[in-house]
Amino acid sequence: MSGVSEWDGGLRLGNQTSRIHLCVKGEDGFPMPTSKECRLHAEECLELAKQAEEFYVKSALIELAEDFKKQAEEISKDRSE
Repeated sequence: MSGVSEWDGGLRLGNQTSRIHLCVKGEDGFPMPTSKECRLHAEECLELAKQAEEFYVKSALIELAEDFKKQAEEISKDRSE
């Protein structure tokens, strides 16, 4: 059975494990990620989506990739001001 689940700080898709960490902005104790890191996470989500068999897993990963891209844009905008 292939699916996405939390596992030791990453995601597991079938037998593969990915070290995707959410971009957390401004929370105490968490360093703000770079836009590059968020874009890399977005690319990884899209790669995992290509490998996913279930529709809901593909959809969730694509949505997560879009969120990472938006976060990267916000970080770039905030740092350029």
